Amino acid sequence: MMTEQDDRFGLIANVEGVDRIFRMGAKVWLCSGTGGEGWFRFEWWGMSRGGRTLQKWAPTERFTNFRAAWVPLHMRDRVLYFRPTRAEAETWAKNLQTFADALRAGSKSSFEDGYLKLSEAWP
Repeated sequence: MMTEQDDRFGLIANVEGVDRIFRMGAKVWLCSGTGGEGWFRFEWWGMSRGGRTLQKWAPTERFTNFRAAWVPLHMRDRVLYFRPTRAEAETWAKNLQTFADALRAGSKSSFEDGYLKLSEAWP
């Protein structure tokens, strides 16, 4: 039986392209970030190219297909960013996907507009 405390939804994404550490296309969990860098860089947890799981810091534009996922109990100590409902996490994932797309596009105007809108949805 799930309690209110068990309802935690985090974000997962897939590695886009080749990464030095993570496998290409690997599913990764967004663990945490820094207050000073905004949405530019986060700490991620996933499968390495060597087959081990690990955490590393990486820029947001290296990931795609952001989506909400229930955080399993055994991962609660790793995944520090979460939302109490799936709907909130899905909104957060959609906003982060828009932000990552703007970073990859390299358009300064779309980046600035996107950053201002996204900052409203951040905790």
